[in-house]
Amino acid sequence: MWDGLINNRRTLQNVIVLTPCARNGIFRYFDTWNNGNAIQATSLGATPTIAVVDNGGQPLRPASNPDGTPYTGTLRYASVFGALQNTPTRPDCSDAVVQGAPWDANRRAVDSTGFVTKLLGVMPPSNNYEVGDGLNTAGNRWVRRERGGNENLFGFSDTGLFGGIDRKQANGKLDHNFNAANKLAVTYTYERDDGGANLMTWPNTFGGSTFRRPQHLAFNFVSTLSPTLVNEVRAGMRRTSGNTFNPLYDPEFADASKAFYPNVAGIPVWVGLGQANGQVNFG
Repeated sequence: MWDGLINNRRTLQNVIVLTPCARNGIFRYFDTWNNGNAIQATSLGATPTIAVVDNGGQPLRPASNPDGTPYTGTLRYASVFGALQNTPTRPDCSDAVVQGAPWDANRRAVDSTGFVTKLLGVMPPSNNYEVGDGLNTAGNRWVRRERGGNENLFGFSDTGLFGGIDRKQANGKLDHNFNAANKLAVTYTYERDDGGANLMTWPNTFGGSTFRRPQHLAFNFVSTLSPTLVNEVRAGMRRTSGNTFNPLYDPEFADASKAFYPNVAGIPVWVGLGQANGQVNFG
């Protein structure tokens, strides 16, 4: 008997990326308010938040302060490298000019190793403002192909119609009666499961995979020696092998993903940028 599952699906992703100005190290905000994306409902209290962009990413100047008084502030621009000489006018803030001493003497310009520039080169552009803070981080909505299904390290996968990962399972059973007194039964199952894990966050980057190879053997021999005496022999085996790979060790993506990161004496150095909450994830 043959049993299998072919899992080929697509899921809609909306991941956080940097806005054009933030890519150039310029962060924006309105006085007295916390930034909110285009669908942010106005909230007051200790951390007043309001939508500061429209659906197209254009800044929205608040009409009032959190206390209800008329808003007299303006959109602020701050560079990560130092004080600004001018107010940027280009959509990507590429005309910003830093003047005076840098905030940090060790960080006068974009990372000189080229890794940050390389990372920004594969970061997709923002195409919606429904996630992030609107002015500095926004969303990139894309369709991810998940050939083979998706499963994590512990074998847990999505449930429902397309739950699980690709499965190819062969089941064999043999029953043989040598005579009225001696009977043999053997069953054997072998399964190959292959799918994705640690899926890529951005399009055209790197993802991981998972596999399992379970098998099961059962043997049963029965001899009827007399109407009151039966001799039975039973034996069995159950074994499996499997692993889950992140992109750095995945057979398909390992070489490319390791080559993407900086290397020190031939050893790849994983560089994690951003903070735990709302960080820009890669791979």
